Amino acid sequence: MLVTDAIAQKPVPPVLVLELYKALPQIKVISPKRASHLSRLVDHLLSPLLISERAVLLQTRKKLAQQSRITRRCSSTRSNGSRRRTTSFIKRKLP
Repeated sequence: MLVTDAIAQKPVPPVLVLELYKALPQIKVISPKRASHLSRLVDHLLSPLLISERAVLLQTRKKLAQQSRITRRCSSTRSNGSRRRTTSFIKRKLP
């Protein structure tokens, strides 16, 4: 992501933008794979400091995984061509 794109997403004071542009030549370019590994490392190191944020993230991940399972189940049921099975599944699961 370009610096200008990042600044457009989150407004930054002009003084900090100038400091960022001054520091850019010193930043080493690394591969995406290495960046991913470093991101995980930083996440593991800092996660105890951000417990509440971590809890929100985990809850969001669980909800997304649940939605994904529901969508896959509905898609596979529809692809089998049996609408009766879908209806009976919904009736059993809903109160």
